[in-house]
Amino acid sequence: MSINELDAPLKPITEGDERLTGLIMPSKSVQLMSPREGIVAKIDVEEDTSVKEGDRLAQMDDALQVVAVEAARLEVERSKAVLEEAKLQVDQIERLFAKGATTDHEVRQRKLTQLGSEIDLDRSKAAHDLEKLRLDTQFKLKAPFDG
Repeated sequence: MSINELDAPLKPITEGDERLTGLIMPSKSVQLMSPREGIVAKIDVEEDTSVKEGDRLAQMDDALQVVAVEAARLEVERSKAVLEEAKLQVDQIERLFAKGATTDHEVRQRKLTQLGSEIDLDRSKAAHDLEKLRLDTQFKLKAPFDG
């Protein structure tokens, strides 16, 4: 068979046409790799199964990452509690300052502590978001295209 015969337009086969033999080649193929090393916990598709882009093909063992997400969530809760306490202390010291019972320096110190607590809360929220993102992206192997 020549190159020209391969490029020729295909014609439909109708009943009664002669039998043809040939090789069916996929139009796309890809070698898939997990974003991280680990144990495959579950394979979600059978061989020769059609999938849509984005379908989960396999799930890596994510038990440790689930714990990391929970630990990060608890750190957010701790940071919220620390910030609430810092706000209460600022309110208290400002009332004392208004009565002349403390110094301006003490008020500034408590406000600085509150600011540090706000920063810690933002940092812990970002760490939690990062751990969730890792869980969502690094432990699931998804189909890159329909096939």
